[in-house]
Amino acid sequence: MVHQHVDLHPGPERQRQETDATAHINGEPVVWDTATGRLSFEALQRRAAARGRTATALAAKTPAFLIAFDALQIDGTELPALPYAERRRRLEVLFAARALNAPWTLCPMTTDPAKARAWLEDWTDVSGVEGILVKNMNQRYRPGVRDRAWTKIRRRNTTEAIIGH
Repeated sequence: MVHQHVDLHPGPERQRQETDATAHINGEPVVWDTATGRLSFEALQRRAAARGRTATALAAKTPAFLIAFDALQIDGTELPALPYAERRRRLEVLFAARALNAPWTLCPMTTDPAKARAWLEDWTDVSGVEGILVKNMNQRYRPGVRDRAWTKIRRRNTTEAIIGH
Protein backbone atom coordinates (compact mmCIF):
# COMPACT_ATOMS: atom_id res chain seq x y z
CA MET A 1 0.00 0.00 0.00
CA VAL A 2 2.93 2.35 0.60
CA HIS A 3 3.74 2.73 -3.11
CA GLN A 4 0.18 3.67 -4.05
CA HIS A 5 -0.63 5.76 -1.00
CA VAL A 6 2.55 7.71 -0.30
CA ASP A 7 0.48 10.25 1.63
CA LEU A 8 -0.49 7.56 4.17
CA HIS A 9 3.11 6.56 4.87
CA PRO A 10 4.93 8.58 7.54
CA GLY A 11 7.81 10.62 6.17
CA PRO A 12 11.38 10.49 7.54
CA GLU A 13 10.76 13.28 10.09
CA ARG A 14 7.81 11.40 11.61
CA GLN A 15 9.71 8.10 11.58
CA ARG A 16 12.49 9.68 13.64
CA GLN A 17 9.94 10.79 16.25
CA GLU A 18 8.35 7.34 16.53
CA THR A 19 11.20 4.93 15.88
CA ASP A 20 10.01 2.44 18.50
CA ALA A 21 6.30 2.54 17.58
CA THR A 22 4.76 0.12 15.11
CA ALA A 23 1.19 -0.89 14.45
CA HIS A 24 -0.63 -3.17 12.07
CA ILE A 25 -4.03 -1.63 11.53
CA ASN A 26 -7.05 -3.12 9.79
CA GLY A 27 -8.58 -0.30 7.79
CA GLU A 28 -9.73 0.90 4.43
CA PRO A 29 -8.12 3.55 2.26
CA VAL A 30 -10.62 5.99 0.75
CA VAL A 31 -10.36 8.95 -1.58
CA TRP A 32 -12.73 11.88 -1.22
CA ASP A 33 -13.51 13.70 -4.47
CA THR A 34 -13.99 17.35 -3.47
CA ALA A 35 -15.42 18.23 -6.88
CA THR A 36 -18.33 15.79 -6.57
CA GLY A 37 -18.60 15.68 -2.78
CA ARG A 38 -18.44 11.89 -2.63
CA LEU A 39 -16.11 8.98 -2.13
CA SER A 40 -14.39 8.04 -5.37
CA PHE A 41 -13.69 4.37 -5.94
CA GLU A 42 -12.35 5.27 -9.41
CA ALA A 43 -9.75 7.64 -7.93
CA LEU A 44 -8.82 4.98 -5.38
CA GLN A 45 -8.26 2.47 -8.22
CA ARG A 46 -6.07 4.98 -10.10
CA ARG A 47 -4.07 5.51 -6.91
CA ALA A 48 -3.68 1.74 -6.42
CA ALA A 49 -2.20 1.33 -9.90
CA ALA A 50 0.18 4.31 -9.67
CA ARG A 51 3.93 4.16 -8.93
CA GLY A 52 6.74 6.69 -8.56
CA ARG A 53 6.08 10.26 -9.68
CA THR A 54 2.56 9.39 -10.80
CA ALA A 55 1.72 8.16 -7.29
CA THR A 56 3.13 11.37 -5.79
CA ALA A 57 1.16 13.55 -8.24
CA LEU A 58 -2.08 11.65 -7.58
CA ALA A 59 -1.51 11.92 -3.81
CA ALA A 60 -1.39 15.70 -4.19
CA LYS A 61 -4.45 15.81 -6.46
CA THR A 62 -6.64 13.21 -4.71
CA PRO A 63 -5.38 12.59 -1.17
CA ALA A 64 -6.17 9.29 0.48
CA PHE A 65 -7.40 8.73 4.01
CA LEU A 66 -7.18 5.55 6.04
CA ILE A 67 -10.30 4.66 8.00
CA ALA A 68 -8.98 2.48 10.88
CA PHE A 69 -11.36 -0.25 12.07
CA ASP A 70 -9.26 -2.60 14.15
CA ALA A 71 -5.75 -3.17 15.53
CA LEU A 72 -3.93 -6.44 14.83
CA GLN A 73 -0.56 -5.55 16.38
CA ILE A 74 0.68 -2.58 18.40
CA ASP A 75 4.33 -2.14 19.39
CA GLY A 76 5.09 -5.83 18.81
CA THR A 77 2.09 -7.18 20.73
CA GLU A 78 -0.13 -9.47 18.64
CA LEU A 79 -3.81 -8.70 19.22
CA PRO A 80 -6.01 -11.06 17.09
CA ALA A 81 -6.75 -13.44 20.00
CA LEU A 82 -8.14 -10.57 22.11
CA PRO A 83 -11.84 -9.71 22.02
CA TYR A 84 -12.83 -6.83 19.72
CA ALA A 85 -13.64 -4.59 22.72
CA GLU A 86 -10.00 -4.78 23.89
CA ARG A 87 -8.53 -4.39 20.40
CA ARG A 88 -10.74 -1.33 19.89
CA ARG A 89 -9.67 0.13 23.25
CA ARG A 90 -6.01 -0.29 22.28
CA LEU A 91 -6.66 1.28 18.88
CA GLU A 92 -8.27 4.30 20.56
CA VAL A 93 -5.30 4.58 22.96
CA LEU A 94 -2.91 4.42 19.99
CA PHE A 95 -4.74 7.25 18.21
CA ALA A 96 -4.80 9.38 21.37
CA ALA A 97 -1.20 8.67 22.43
CA ARG A 98 0.23 9.38 18.97
CA ALA A 99 -2.20 12.28 18.35
CA LEU A 100 -3.08 10.69 15.01
CA ASN A 101 -5.26 12.75 12.70
CA ALA A 102 -5.81 13.16 8.96
CA PRO A 103 -4.99 11.28 6.85
CA TRP A 104 -5.53 8.60 9.54
CA THR A 105 -9.12 8.45 10.78
CA LEU A 106 -10.49 6.34 13.59
CA CYS A 107 -13.77 4.82 12.45
CA PRO A 108 -16.54 5.77 14.88
CA MET A 109 -17.91 2.99 17.06
CA THR A 110 -20.95 2.69 19.29
CA THR A 111 -22.76 0.05 21.31
CA ASP A 112 -25.96 2.13 21.24
CA PRO A 113 -28.48 0.67 18.73
CA ALA A 114 -30.29 4.02 18.36
CA LYS A 115 -27.06 5.79 17.45
CA ALA A 116 -26.19 3.02 14.96
CA ARG A 117 -29.63 3.40 13.33
CA ALA A 118 -29.10 7.17 13.07
CA TRP A 119 -25.69 6.59 11.46
CA LEU A 120 -27.23 4.15 9.00
CA GLU A 121 -29.80 6.76 7.97
CA ASP A 122 -27.56 9.85 8.00
CA TRP A 123 -24.10 8.69 6.94
CA THR A 124 -25.14 6.39 4.14
CA ASP A 125 -26.53 9.39 2.28
CA VAL A 126 -22.90 10.04 1.34
CA SER A 127 -22.34 8.40 -2.01
CA GLY A 128 -19.98 5.47 -1.68
CA VAL A 129 -20.89 4.55 1.91
CA GLU A 130 -22.75 1.23 1.79
CA GLY A 131 -23.82 0.80 5.39
CA ILE A 132 -22.50 -0.09 8.82
CA LEU A 133 -20.66 -3.09 10.19
CA VAL A 134 -21.87 -4.72 13.40
CA LYS A 135 -19.19 -6.60 15.34
CA ASN A 136 -19.55 -8.86 18.36
CA MET A 137 -17.59 -7.11 21.14
CA ASN A 138 -16.28 -10.48 22.42
CA GLN A 139 -15.16 -11.79 19.01
CA ARG A 140 -11.48 -12.40 18.36
CA TYR A 141 -10.08 -11.42 14.96
CA ARG A 142 -10.38 -14.28 12.50
CA PRO A 143 -8.82 -13.43 9.12
CA GLY A 144 -10.79 -14.58 6.10
CA VAL A 145 -13.74 -15.85 8.17
CA ARG A 146 -17.21 -14.44 7.53
CA ASP A 147 -19.83 -15.33 10.08
CA ARG A 148 -22.55 -13.76 12.20
CA ALA A 149 -19.99 -12.22 14.56
CA TRP A 150 -19.51 -9.49 11.93
CA THR A 151 -22.56 -8.39 9.97
CA LYS A 152 -22.76 -5.66 7.36
CA ILE A 153 -26.07 -3.81 7.36
CA ARG A 154 -26.69 -2.00 4.11
CA ARG A 155 -29.07 0.90 3.80
CA ARG A 156 -30.01 -0.18 0.32
CA ASN A 157 -29.80 -3.62 -1.15
CA THR A 158 -28.93 -3.51 -4.82
CA THR A 159 -28.69 -6.11 -7.52
CA GLU A 160 -27.03 -5.91 -10.90
CA ALA A 161 -28.82 -7.65 -13.75
CA ILE A 162 -28.78 -7.86 -17.51
CA ILE A 163 -32.23 -7.71 -18.99
CA GLY A 164 -32.85 -8.58 -22.60
CA HIS A 165 -35.75 -9.38 -24.77
